[in-house]
Amino acid sequence: MKLKFVSLAASIGLLGALLFYSDFSKVLEILSRSNPLLVGFALAFSTLPMVSRAFRWKLLLKKIGIGLPISRVFPVFMAGLFISNVTPARSGEPFRSYLLKKREGIGFSNSISSVIIERVFDLLTLIAVSAAGILLVQGFFLAAILNLVIVVYLAFIAFAVTVCTSRKRVEAFSRFFVRLFGWLPVVKRAGHRIEDKAGNINESFMKYRSWPGVATLLLVSIFIWLLDGAVGYIAFRALGIEVDLLLFTFIMAVSVLIGIATSLPGGIGSADAVMALLASGLFGISLPLATAGILLFRFLTIWYDMAVGAFFLGVSGK
Repeated sequence: MKLKFVSLAASIGLLGALLFYSDFSKVLEILSRSNPLLVGFALAFSTLPMVSRAFRWKLLLKKIGIGLPISRVFPVFMAGLFISNVTPARSGEPFRSYLLKKREGIGFSNSISSVIIERVFDLLTLIAVSAAGILLVQGFFLAAILNLVIVVYLAFIAFAVTVCTSRKRVEAFSRFFVRLFGWLPVVKRAGHRIEDKAGNINESFMKYRSWPGVATLLLVSIFIWLLDGAVGYIAFRALGIEVDLLLFTFIMAVSVLIGIATSLPGGIGSADAVMALLASGLFGISLPLATAGILLFRFLTIWYDMAVGAFFLGVSGK
């Protein structure tokens, strides 16, 4: 509980610092001049990546023998996304599997591999976009830091895949995890179940080995993040600012990676600050303009996602 309050305070502090250094009054003035028709279009358009992410999870579930229509996957996905965005380092991701068990009677250990794989594909996509973007901005003062971030994430993914592709390694890691975090109430209650079901995670994970399936999911993931980039492009256009779509997608990818690394809920504050600084430097615009564009973009994406997720979480609790 203390960690949640510390994370929340850090997020608010970083966001407040960004607004202070961007001149909050100027940011509000810029936002007040936004084109309402373009903002409305961007809000409607941002539903597309939301649905696309749920559809990708549907494909991942189907691969391990869980066939559910999108109408039943979408509410669970969005409720889980809300929990993920309000917990440090997106540690609430497994809640989706818990909710799937509660609503559909599907075992937690049977579906958790789909959540892990989804995270891996998201990270791989963000790393690929970031790496491609760095080639375009060599010499930029943050390039060295961005290279380090990519290396760290690649190491993390390699570790996760190495563990999950071996039953013995999964079981050993689950025992280590339970011992390390056994002091947490949720782990203490579910510790024996985590160890007992570790083998199921490996079995489910191995079902994703098909290269055509991997290629399809990677392409779908790239498409989803490009859709998010398009939302940002429209948001800046609504403020009368012309930006490059691919360059903005790069800025977004790098910022999300850094936001996850900071462990702050939804990357709020950290991702916003990095996006605003990169947008200001790479697009050659003032910090108030960049901050206004990023705030509008984040409202149209993460805050909109959280509002929809909160709705479905409330419905699922009834």
